[in-house]
Amino acid sequence: MSRNLIRWGFAGALSLGFATAAPLVRADVGSSANETMQQTKDTADKAADTTGNAAKGAYDDTKSGANDVSNGAKDMGNKAQDATKSAADTASDKAQGAGEATEDAAKKAGSATEDTAKKAGSATEDTAKKAGSATEDAAKKGAQKTGEGAKKTGDAVKGAVTPNN
Repeated sequence: MSRNLIRWGFAGALSLGFATAAPLVRADVGSSANETMQQTKDTADKAADTTGNAAKGAYDDTKSGANDVSNGAKDMGNKAQDATKSAADTASDKAQGAGEATEDAAKKAGSATEDTAKKAGSATEDTAKKAGSATEDAAKKGAQKTGEGAKKTGDAVKGAVTPNN
């Protein structure tokens, strides 16, 4: 019985000790858990803020980069358009200059041809006049000689037909 008494007494004291210590331990654990939970919440909030800020920064950087690329593309397009227009204007000016040069050359060639034709016509006319004059002179001389020859022949025939007294 004393043994049972000790056993039950010890068990009661142990029970009383647990009953007394449990709320204290539990209070310490609860307080510690609450602090840990608060720290975890604060850390999670900071991580969420940091992630949000990083995402916003990345979005802003991406948007800025896209705007830079868009502006760069517009600038390149404008420069290409300007270069194309300048090249077209230059080609047009050169074509117009070539057309004018061709027109001037054609006018000069036409004028030279006309001048050459006039000179050739004039030379032909002069040559024809000289040939006509030479032919006329030769014809006159030939006619004169023929006339003289005919006269001599006529005189000779006349002398042969008419007796000399």
